[in-house]
Amino acid sequence: TKAISMSGSDIFNYNEIFNNSIGMYKSGGSVVTLGNVSFNNFSSNNINIDWGSAGGALGGSFLYAENNWWGVTDCVNISKNVSGLIDISPYLNNSMGQGGVSRDCPSFYCGVIVDYSVNLTAAQQANLTDCPRDGVKLYNETTNITFDCQGRSISGNTKNIGSGILAYGLNDGI
Repeated sequence: TKAISMSGSDIFNYNEIFNNSIGMYKSGGSVVTLGNVSFNNFSSNNINIDWGSAGGALGGSFLYAENNWWGVTDCVNISKNVSGLIDISPYLNNSMGQGGVSRDCPSFYCGVIVDYSVNLTAAQQANLTDCPRDGVKLYNETTNITFDCQGRSISGNTKNIGSGILAYGLNDGI
């Protein structure tokens, strides 16, 4: 089952979303701009949030999903269970009812959204190998992005429909 459909610039806070195939999804064809999903508890969903891959326009669809409890406490496993342009950091280290505290993800982790130019260092690249879903999501709304891997590899897991680098953009500057 799919639990919650969002469209427009919806705000969705202080809820329990659990035991669904997809906990929350963007309704097909809608262009959602700067949606906000915060202070919710997601648990026991196959996919916590599907923000575009299940049949919706991706352009301009960015979701702020900060300060949520995702059922796990590391950014790689959180990003493994979301799809699309979803900002998950900071996240809660426990459920709302158990006194969850806000924690930041590291600067680079599997599934990170990059919206600026970067020359990838060896330490950053080490966090982006054999990702359970997507390695890096490049997002370009207004400016060009240069993403230089410095000869290093970024890999997603194709068994889980992953990409090393997945690019989203509203113009051709990626």
